[in-house]
Amino acid sequence: MNTRRQQRLASTIEQTIMLAISQGEIKDPRVKSEIVITEIDLARDMSQVKVYVGSYLSKDELERAVEGLNSASGLMRSILGRVLQTKQTPRPIFIMDERLKEGFYLGKKIVQANRAAGITEEDVKKAQAEGFGQE
Repeated sequence: MNTRRQQRLASTIEQTIMLAISQGEIKDPRVKSEIVITEIDLARDMSQVKVYVGSYLSKDELERAVEGLNSASGLMRSILGRVLQTKQTPRPIFIMDERLKEGFYLGKKIVQANRAAGITEEDVKKAQAEGFGQE
């Protein structure tokens, strides 16, 4: 995504999809409100938009949620068409993204390693205040 227009459209797409999910416009029971959009990749020609979704749900639940979203992509495309009002409405393709869960897991491991090394939360906050680890 290079242009400012594409960035604005991607942001609008993200907001529209999250609103549709949170308001229950997608009736598929596999789609849970606990999912979040982690990335939007809008094709230059506006033919499709790849929507990466993540969650703290189990891998199976996230896979089912993505299947549910993909089965409702026609409905989502019509919702996007009403909101975007562009010449061409992109076809949403939903893709599972486990980075959110992996980041949470990594953070948990860091905390465990700090505890094992005798580093307290106070030590971490003090180091952050002194600018340790920041560029």
